[in-house]
Amino acid sequence: MVREMGADLVQSWFLLMLAETCKNAGKIADGLAAIAEALELVERNGERAFVAELYRIKGELVLARSGIQSLESGVQEGQKAKISQSQSPDPQSQGEAEACFRKAIDIARQQQAKSWELRAVTSLVRLRQHQAQYQATRSTSLDESLTMLSDIYQWFTEGFDTRDLQEAKVLLDTLSD
Repeated sequence: MVREMGADLVQSWFLLMLAETCKNAGKIADGLAAIAEALELVERNGERAFVAELYRIKGELVLARSGIQSLESGVQEGQKAKISQSQSPDPQSQGEAEACFRKAIDIARQQQAKSWELRAVTSLVRLRQHQAQYQATRSTSLDESLTMLSDIYQWFTEGFDTRDLQEAKVLLDTLSD
């Protein structure tokens, strides 16, 4: 009955929330299954409002599956960005995650969805930061992603008390040293 009333037009949002909850609970396979179902719905019904965020969360889940536990900064007052991992990075998973983040960025730009773009670029910067820490060198790809983050961050004129903008600011401050 719910689907008959058109609720599947926002079902991708509920599946996105489920996937993010699964990620936070360590249920990575369940999260990836929810994302796959949501992306199928997007293709079937054309509702694309959340598709950029679906790809970003998919990238985060792919990294979590490969052993990178968190790319989140855990921003709280004055906290530095941090990354934890449980094993050495899997280049294939990192490539797949990067492709998801880039697709999320492209879709967000096409939709002019600046908040989704900010989140996707932030995830890409965190991945690049992780790679630089593991390789013990700063790469041009990290610098390029930081430029992207700076550009999108500067677009905003308000909302600097939101978590997304605070995390972006911490990354910019930490990595621009």
